Amino acid sequence: MQKFCCRELFGIMSPEFPPNSRSFVRWPKQDELKIRQTSCVYGVVKLKIRMLFAAVSICVCCLLTGCLESSFQLAGESRLPVWIKLPPGLKRQDVSLTLNYYSNPFGANAKFILKNKRGDVLEEVSGTDKPINGVSEYPGFVLVKVNGASEIIEHRTKGPIFYVSDDASIRNDVLH
Repeated sequence: MQKFCCRELFGIMSPEFPPNSRSFVRWPKQDELKIRQTSCVYGVVKLKIRMLFAAVSICVCCLLTGCLESSFQLAGESRLPVWIKLPPGLKRQDVSLTLNYYSNPFGANAKFILKNKRGDVLEEVSGTDKPINGVSEYPGFVLVKVNGASEIIEHRTKGPIFYVSDDASIRNDVLH
């Protein structure tokens, strides 16, 4: 039976076999080599499956939540949408409202975030949005529905400001 140094056989360094030692081991039998090779391959395959699962999970999460398309602030002179309720003791001037448009494979959606002057989130609501006129036309109007209630959002000019529209002619055309 031929003997080999463990370092030479497996190409490893371990505390059991320091570089200057001449510890010899017996040559592994054929079935022992297969077991070692199989467990090594199994470990690599298992690692690749975990990495693939993590990548797929991240992609699915991104698809479900959507991508932020644009963000707007409610103009100071505009009223709040009907589905936003001010907490007791606060006035319209004490809060800001952010509108975020998201795009995802299941259709566009809108998210409204109400914050106080310190930046604390007071309320978040989400709904669906549907452009009424052309996307690049100004003023632009978007119908937003949240919990069955509809509002018309107006983008008067290009920029980060939006208004809640009270224009009776547009409301009548769109909502009826």
